[in-house]
Amino acid sequence: MPTASEKLRRCRRLQPKPTKTQQLSHQFVEKQIDKLRGFVKQHKLREPSQAMPSGKLRIFADCAGLSSELIALAFLGFTSENMEFVGGSEIDGTKRVLAQAVHKSFGLSTEKKALEHDIFDRNFSNTKASDLYISGFPCPAYSNCGQKLGAKDGQKRGLLVFEGLKYIAYWFWKTWWLSCIRNMLAHTR
Repeated sequence: MPTASEKLRRCRRLQPKPTKTQQLSHQFVEKQIDKLRGFVKQHKLREPSQAMPSGKLRIFADCAGLSSELIALAFLGFTSENMEFVGGSEIDGTKRVLAQAVHKSFGLSTEKKALEHDIFDRNFSNTKASDLYISGFPCPAYSNCGQKLGAKDGQKRGLLVFEGLKYIAYWFWKTWWLSCIRNMLAHTR
């Protein structure tokens, strides 16, 4: 079995030569952090909505991908009778179509507008409360196989986590799962 360093070397060897990604300025990132702080302060006194008012686990998934969270919950015994998809985001059109197919296969009705295209265009007053928030942010901004630009990533992949934190702050949820990679927690850029 290959060691972690061997896997990393293989990953770097297989990765196409990266083109230089434009970096966002330090001032821009600091401004985004200040906006996040302001957003949290503004919404921290909001009353949380009632947990599971319909008796179903309400799920909100950002960077939803193929909605693998629903598959995992099904393996845990959840069915459409005790879970409901209330919203999320996925920028990739193909993945949105596949996610909706997964929802349909589980008997979950998903309004087309419930799965937003771009997380940065979100209006929080149009989102629904959830009991479980899940997000699988793209890792190239932080990973060893990426350029490790973090929040300064020119494609704004490193800022997606801020939008997820805004949803958590807006709806004041205690149950959330942010899928990340090891470097995200130790990143200093």
